[in-house]
Amino acid sequence: MIARLVGTLVHKDEDSAIVDVAGVGYQLSLSADELATLALGDDCTLWVHTHVREDAILLFGFVDPLRRTLFARLINLHGVGPKLALAILGTFEPSKLRDIAVRHDAKALKSIAGVGPKGAQRLALELEPIFAGLSLPQSSSSKPKSPQAVSAPGAIEVRSALVNLGYPDAVAQEAIEEAEREAATQLDFDQLLRRALAMLRKR
Repeated sequence: MIARLVGTLVHKDEDSAIVDVAGVGYQLSLSADELATLALGDDCTLWVHTHVREDAILLFGFVDPLRRTLFARLINLHGVGPKLALAILGTFEPSKLRDIAVRHDAKALKSIAGVGPKGAQRLALELEPIFAGLSLPQSSSSKPKSPQAVSAPGAIEVRSALVNLGYPDAVAQEAIEEAEREAATQLDFDQLLRRALAMLRKR
C-alpha cells in the first residue's frame, strides 16, 4: 500500500495531479482547494490513501495528513464513496466540518456538490464520530474576521490552505495580513500564498 509520496509535481488538472517520483509518475485525485496550493515543478509531499477496487487501484492524495485520516473515516460512512469524501473535504476545512458535525447542521451540508436533502440529513447524524481522537485547530469561521481579511481577494482561500498545511488559524491570518501590508498592492491567490508562506518560514 502506498502511504506517502515525495516527488515533483509534473501535471495537474481540476481534480488530479501527477507526481514524478524517481522517474515514475503517480496519478492521484485531490480536492480542488489542496490542488490550488500546488504549483507545477514544485517538490511536494503527499499523504496517500490507496483505494483498491475489483477493477482498479486508485490513489487519493492529501497535502495535510489529517485530511487523509478524515477521508479514510468518511468513506466508511454509509453512502459516502471516495468522490463524495473528496467533495466534503474540498468544501469545508476540517475544523469547520467538525463544527458542522457537532451542530448536526444538515443545511450546511447541502452546499456540498452531490449531497441532497436526505443525504445531508444522514451525514448530519453520522459525521460527529469520525472526529473522535483528533486534535483540530479552531475553525476560522468561529473567529471574527478583520475588514482586510474579508475584502482581500483570495485571503480566505489562502487562510484555509495554510490551516490545512498545519498552521494555526490565528498564525495564518497574521501572516496573510503581514504579507498584504508589505506588498502594498493587491495580490492574487498564488502571490498571497507564497508571501504568507515566506512570512511563516521566517518565524
